[in-house]
Amino acid sequence: MLKRSNRLHLKRDISSVRRLGKVKRGELFNIWYIKNGKQAPRIGIVVSKKVSSKAVERNKLTRWVRASVLNYIPDLALVDILVVAFRPFPHYSHEESEKDLLSLFKNAGLIKEK
Repeated sequence: MLKRSNRLHLKRDISSVRRLGKVKRGELFNIWYIKNGKQAPRIGIVVSKKVSSKAVERNKLTRWVRASVLNYIPDLALVDILVVAFRPFPHYSHEESEKDLLSLFKNAGLIKEK
């Protein structure tokens, strides 16, 4: 579970990231990101009905993304990130989604170098 300080959940915050942020496109996800000036990175996850008409499958994908992102939170820069899934659900595996997210974060320069 994401800590409250790491959640991007207000509609105005999500729309500002979508409007003003930069975008990186991957095979399974698109991410929008913008610097936030907060104490911690914040993440929002969007899975539309275009991905699957079944709420169970959309919720499962949301949980997968959340679990993948939890591993990277300590290394993320102070940004607001909106992760948007756009592929149909049967094409996903947990490993593929994790690889795609990591490559998107690295390409965008969001992961701090150790």
